[in-house]
Amino acid sequence: PFVSCIKVVFDHWLLNHLDIFKNLDKIDKITSPLTIIHGTHDEIIPFQHGTKLWEKCPEKYKSKNIWLKGAHHND
Repeated sequence: PFVSCIKVVFDHWLLNHLDIFKNLDKIDKITSPLTIIHGTHDEIIPFQHGTKLWEKCPEKYKSKNIWLKGAHHND
């Protein structure tokens, strides 16, 4: 998962208003359990995007994260 589509390519606050996939801004509105899966060696979406989403996950006691150690983007 990515925190923001724009932040995958550009991590600049001026471009954030152009982003239609603001996952980090929306995740705290989710009320159902979540599973966040991310490869630790993803070369397309940095692993920190997955961990940032997990940190902001509102239902951690019902949700889980799966960090795929050594996995890349397409694994």
